[in-house]
Amino acid sequence: MRDTNNEGAADYNFRMGIQVADWQAIAGDWDASGSDTVGIFRQGRFYLSNNLDGTGLGSPFQFGPIQSGWQAIAGDWNADGTMTIGLYNQSIWRLRNTNTAGGSDIGFNFGIQGTDWQLLASYRGGEQALAMMAQSIVDTPLSS
Repeated sequence: MRDTNNEGAADYNFRMGIQVADWQAIAGDWDASGSDTVGIFRQGRFYLSNNLDGTGLGSPFQFGPIQSGWQAIAGDWNADGTMTIGLYNQSIWRLRNTNTAGGSDIGFNFGIQGTDWQLLASYRGGEQALAMMAQSIVDTPLSS
């Protein structure tokens, strides 16, 4: 990983987790320190770290279904300064306001099913902005 968006040698290089297929990388500011760190996700299980050296992996926790096809996402869904986890699959969004096991705190549909949309960035807007986005979806559906 690099600290800047240009060419050059990696600023961070480490291994994390166990060596099996289908792990997804995820990044976020899990401890509200002002710096994003990393985590990994597979089959509904999240492992988050507050370090950028492959150590300090927190206790695993389960969120969401264990079926494949879900993409791990991160954002500050309730605008409290801490980024938490979420899941996306075929226009279905399920978001959690804490990095712990449990059910969805926020859920909605947004996007077009059957397309290959790829999520690109984290979210830091809070629940009010999510509600406004959900309302705009109802008013103006996406087209392909």
